[in-house]
Amino acid sequence: MNLRPRILLMTALLLGALLATMYYAASSRLAGSYAQFEQRLGETHLAGLQQWFAHELQGLEATNGDWSSWNATWDFAAAPAQRYIDDNLAVGGLAQLRIHLFVIFGRDGRPLLGVHNRPADDADVAPAADDPAFVARGRGGVALQLRDVLQPCGEHELAQLAALPGLTALASDSRRRMSGLLRLGAQAYLYSARPILDNAGQGPVHGVLLVARRVDRALLDTLTQMNSVPLQAVDTQQPWPGGAGEHWLEHTPDGELFGWLRFDGADGRPALVLRSGPLPDLRPQAIAAEEWLRYTLLLAGGACVLLVLGLLERLVLRRIAAIDAGVAEIERSRDPGARRIADSGHDELARLGHALNRMLDTLQAAHLEIIREALHDELTGLANRRRVFDALLAAIATQDARLALLLIDLDGFKAVNDTLGHAAGDTVLRTVAGRLRAATRRTDLPARLGGDEFVVLVVAGDAREDAQWLARKFAHAIARPVPYGDTYAQVTASIGIALYPQDGRDAETLFAAADAALYAVKRAGRDGWRFATDQPAATLDDR
Repeated sequence: MNLRPRILLMTALLLGALLATMYYAASSRLAGSYAQFEQRLGETHLAGLQQWFAHELQGLEATNGDWSSWNATWDFAAAPAQRYIDDNLAVGGLAQLRIHLFVIFGRDGRPLLGVHNRPADDADVAPAADDPAFVARGRGGVALQLRDVLQPCGEHELAQLAALPGLTALASDSRRRMSGLLRLGAQAYLYSARPILDNAGQGPVHGVLLVARRVDRALLDTLTQMNSVPLQAVDTQQPWPGGAGEHWLEHTPDGELFGWLRFDGADGRPALVLRSGPLPDLRPQAIAAEEWLRYTLLLAGGACVLLVLGLLERLVLRRIAAIDAGVAEIERSRDPGARRIADSGHDELARLGHALNRMLDTLQAAHLEIIREALHDELTGLANRRRVFDALLAAIATQDARLALLLIDLDGFKAVNDTLGHAAGDTVLRTVAGRLRAATRRTDLPARLGGDEFVVLVVAGDAREDAQWLARKFAHAIARPVPYGDTYAQVTASIGIALYPQDGRDAETLFAAADAALYAVKRAGRDGWRFATDQPAATLDDR
């Protein structure tokens, strides 16, 4: 037999054996991969639920921080009064924040106020028949009244809350915080507890504020819509597999996959148990993939595949895999400079590597430049004009938004530049930026518009009251002398304040109103502040 037929016959036999081996190995691997992917998909789903609850707790802690570090709450904890309830709790504020339980404890651990924020026809709102409603009392023992959707907590409920491990220690340590899940009767809550301090976050501690959000059907329905997987709360006494940890996956006899998730309370007992599923079934996709693999391997092949496989792996595939790995690593890290692409040689793949590296260098430089220019002012490190405008537009787009815009212009800055030089002016701008940053809260956004103009966006709390309080702080802070060499630079601030929606319903109108108020302060003698809707300007001397 000639060499050609023998090579063809041997190639056909080797290719047939190779295709059969590839099919059985790939089929087995594919089935195992789908099973592993289904398992990882379930674990990722449960991890996502845990992250969502952690995110909800972070938001609840931030809300508690605003209420607990507030002079009104601080004063109430020292001397309970009806006005605090009427002005802050009975006007729908808790409902907007989705706060369902609001409890204030005194320094001695006794409850001063305990309310449920739920409709009166809610079956869960009333205390149990054997749990008398707690009555908050003010000065002289006068009972405080609850109105609208506010309902009193039961005394047994408050006793259960007061018994939370570590709660009483909050009243003696202003730095301690507590958060997690708890269970009152048949209802699970996300809760946050913090010591009650003044506006500046200083003591003495007057008590402890505990706020909680119900894990109810509405919240679970929201999670179901987000994940497209049914979610339900089950009995916390449900048996839990040993060694399962906080979550586990249940494979039913009919092949369905369910996820179980447990959240423990501060006492170590289950506060909430969730069952999620059935999770997406990947068996049809696995069967279809196996059929596709079978037909592909039966139709594919040929003598050229076996002959060129070695060269293809050595000269092409291995190098492409290296390029792909480099690109995948860059994609995972979101950093164009995370890795260089292999570009050794002089062929097409080498030129491709060279081109990709040049492109990545350009992207890295552009990426860094965009981040720097888009987010920060180069001189002061504050947010720049674009960022504050984006934040203002986002705040206006929220429902029932209440915010304030404080436009600040430095008085006497030109004189500093003229007498001490532009370097001194830059020092003044950086110092003023640092003082603004120190005087604002984490919910406020200070920014530099350019030159000696600054702006602060206030998006939380009582916009008018907070704006006036911040304007007073800014005026005092900016008026302090700025050391420069062996002398001092002195500037003051003229501040114009515009409120949304009173002074405008878009960014341009608000800035125009704040600018008009600012120049009214300038005309009135500078060194003060004014609301756009006010006539006379408030000066620092007036305060």
